[in-house]
Amino acid sequence: MDDSQQPPPRYLSLCAGYDGIGTALRRMLGPIEHVAFVERESFVASLLIAQMENEASPLVPAPVWSDVRTFPYERFHGLVDVVSCGFPCQPFSTCGKRGSTDDPRHIWPDILRGIKELEAKWVILENVDGILSAKSEGYHSAWHNVLCDLEEIGYATTWESVSADEAGAPHQRKRVFGLAKLANGSCEFS
Repeated sequence: MDDSQQPPPRYLSLCAGYDGIGTALRRMLGPIEHVAFVERESFVASLLIAQMENEASPLVPAPVWSDVRTFPYERFHGLVDVVSCGFPCQPFSTCGKRGSTDDPRHIWPDILRGIKELEAKWVILENVDGILSAKSEGYHSAWHNVLCDLEEIGYATTWESVSADEAGAPHQRKRVFGLAKLANGSCEFS
C-alpha cells in the first residue's frame, strides 16, 4: 500500500485542552482520525465541540469524555495509533506548592493504566519544565518516574525540554515533551 492509500492515524487526546497536540499532528502528518477526546474542564470541552460543529474546522465529530479515570480504555484497545496527554501540571509547577506525586491532581497512574490498556503505537506527553525537578519517591524526578513507567510497559522513550521562545514566541514558557514508541510496534500508522 503506498502512502496515498494508507489510512490516517487514529488519535486519542487525553487532557485534550484545545487540542494543541492534535493541531501539531495534523500539521506534521496531514489528516488524522480523532477517536475521542477526554477533557475535564467543561468550558474547554465546549470549545472542542464548537470546533467540531464548525464546518471550516479540521476537527470532525468525536466523543468527548470528562474524566481520564473513568474513560473506557478497554473499548479502544487496538483502535488507537497515537495517544497524547498534556496531563495536569499543577502538582509540578514551580508556581505552586509542588506537591508532585502526593498532590491529589496527580493523575499519571490513571493515564499510565490507560496507555497500558490501549497499547497505542505512539504516546506523546507534555508538561511543565518543573516536572524535571519535582520529587517522586524512588526516582530522580516525577518525569523520570513517567519515563520509567512507560519503559516498564514496553515503550522506548525520548524527550526534550523546549521553551516557547525557541519556536518564535515572545516569552520563555518552558515545556517538556515526551515521545514514546511501543517497542514491538511498527513505525507506520496502518
